[in-house]
Amino acid sequence: MNICLVILSDGWGGAETATYELTRHLRDEGQNVSIILNDEIFKYYSKIENVKLFNVGHLFSPQSLVKLYLFPQKEGNAKHKRPSNRVALLLRSYMADIFTCIRLKQTRKEVLQFLSYNEIELIHSHLVDAAIMVSNLKNLEIPFVLTTHGEHYIRGVPQPHPLLIPQIKWKAKIFRQALEKADKIIDVSAYMIQVWQNWDHSLNKDKFTIIHNGVNLTEIQETTKLTLKEKGKFNLLFPGGAKFIKGGDLLVKSLPNVKKAIPDIHVYIALDVPQNSLLRKMVNDLDLEQNVTFVGFLQPEKYLETLNSVDALILPSRIEAFAITVIEAMALGKPVITSNTGGIPEIIKEGRNGILVEPEPDQIARAIIYLYENEGLRKKISQNNREDVINYDWKPIVKQYMAVYRELIEEAQTK
Repeated sequence: MNICLVILSDGWGGAETATYELTRHLRDEGQNVSIILNDEIFKYYSKIENVKLFNVGHLFSPQSLVKLYLFPQKEGNAKHKRPSNRVALLLRSYMADIFTCIRLKQTRKEVLQFLSYNEIELIHSHLVDAAIMVSNLKNLEIPFVLTTHGEHYIRGVPQPHPLLIPQIKWKAKIFRQALEKADKIIDVSAYMIQVWQNWDHSLNKDKFTIIHNGVNLTEIQETTKLTLKEKGKFNLLFPGGAKFIKGGDLLVKSLPNVKKAIPDIHVYIALDVPQNSLLRKMVNDLDLEQNVTFVGFLQPEKYLETLNSVDALILPSRIEAFAITVIEAMALGKPVITSNTGGIPEIIKEGRNGILVEPEPDQIARAIIYLYENEGLRKKISQNNREDVINYDWKPIVKQYMAVYRELIEEAQTK
């Protein structure tokens, strides 16, 4: 099969990880795989061997895009300051969508040529912008598969700033059209399938298929290095960086109460967190500099080594479609503290695989202290997680994707 995956994003996360691994495993199964992606994430995929890449250019950095169109010769040396106030951030959000639309229209013809030249038989989009791009390709005569990986903002979750509501409504309207045009909607949890069915009752239920995200179980469980020099008596890894939806602020707010029971509690925060971010300010204001370390973006191998070095993973997300980081923790036998929201309860069973909390500081604090004080529970959870994670290995999961692809391609060929 000749498969083209499409992902448009402004940074690394669960959807990007899933697309990366799906690409690798399709290739290893002997399929011809191409990826259409944007400049902001090109570096993450550029080292995958024997996979063709098509870069549509800058999409999500309006400052870069302004210079790209007005002063292209200076683009490579440009250094852009982050917006310093809320109005600037809102303006940046609007500009990003405007420039994304402009750029995608400019590359539409080139994308169709890329698909034709590589004899693509099926196209599979990941995330909202990719779905919108594919749905607007005129005369697309191959099956179109769509995966959202959550994208709750398109439904106004959590409550957006009032000035952003018109923008979100506009984007939601054109995303609905993408859902209608898709031949198949694959999502990562039963929760997300129900979300989209409730959001648009006109959608044909036969379009939906659940395929969970996976992990490279053998590779992860071979991770034995303990490269992190723990700074506390009880060490936690939070993988959500500055992403509001991941609940880092809720975790930081919980730590003063945790310190009363565990004075040397330590939390490692992974992913990029800008120097002027609210999260760093909260750590300083709450006098938590000795209890929190920002480790930045970690390459996959380094991330797993760090995860293997701590006592537990913590992810108090406000909403979560499906958390690959939770599966990775299970594969290493790590207990998990995470939110009882979205698709997470489909993975984590209370008391068996970890502790489920409501995303609010007091509950988060109590869960951390409880897990710390119950070493026997931690050992029990560790054993359970190593047993239960076998259901999320990529090797059988990629065969589920291939079965869907093959069925759609065969149907298209008989028409």
